[in-house]
Amino acid sequence: MTISDRETCTDTAPLIDFALRGLANCWMPDGQGQGLFSYSYSLDEQSAGNRSQHNHDAFNTLNVLLGFSQLTNNSNYDAALAYDIPGIFEKAAGALPQVTGRSVPPYTFGMALWAGAELQLPLPGPCHAAVDALLEDETRWQTFTAQDTAMLLSGCIAQARLETRPWSNRAERLHSFIMTHFDCPQSGLFFNNVQGYRRRFSSFATMTYMSLALLHYSEWRGHEDSIKRALRVDP
Repeated sequence: MTISDRETCTDTAPLIDFALRGLANCWMPDGQGQGLFSYSYSLDEQSAGNRSQHNHDAFNTLNVLLGFSQLTNNSNYDAALAYDIPGIFEKAAGALPQVTGRSVPPYTFGMALWAGAELQLPLPGPCHAAVDALLEDETRWQTFTAQDTAMLLSGCIAQARLETRPWSNRAERLHSFIMTHFDCPQSGLFFNNVQGYRRRFSSFATMTYMSLALLHYSEWRGHEDSIKRALRVDP
């Protein structure tokens, strides 16, 4: 599916139109790829086209669907969103536990929770089982990065808005875990890991997703201290 295959939207935001046209190039139909959006598109004339790696494609597809969820009630984008969104979500989220080779980072499951909640689509059975196992075994949390923990918190909060159990309890536990193991009050920043040599080497993703998760938590629970903590990251 190329840019020319999609009808140009009218009365829409230029930046959104631009993004949707670019995403049309990243779409890989079932006959040509995985029925997902590729994680990377090369503009180099010698190697133009999609670069595909299934675990990255799955995460990027869920990220794209999260963005789509903000447009699905806007009729101006009906033509640009002429994808089988429930089918794509089922494929991207359902395949996560079966990905071979490199393991799927826990934050990918957080994105599945978040996108599924915003689209009001149920998690596929294998994905739901994997999430349950991940969130109920707190010994595994010791290996989480800040991005893992933060995106799982955002995903649990999004799910809790639709269904209190078990997501509300999980969100509360993740929030407590973040404040206990990732908060660095001296610097105002967040640690990258619970332990190990990478603990004090944080990244842009660490600060961004941690701040966003705490803002989600503060909005959900009316927790003013979480707002203040999130905003401390801003220099």
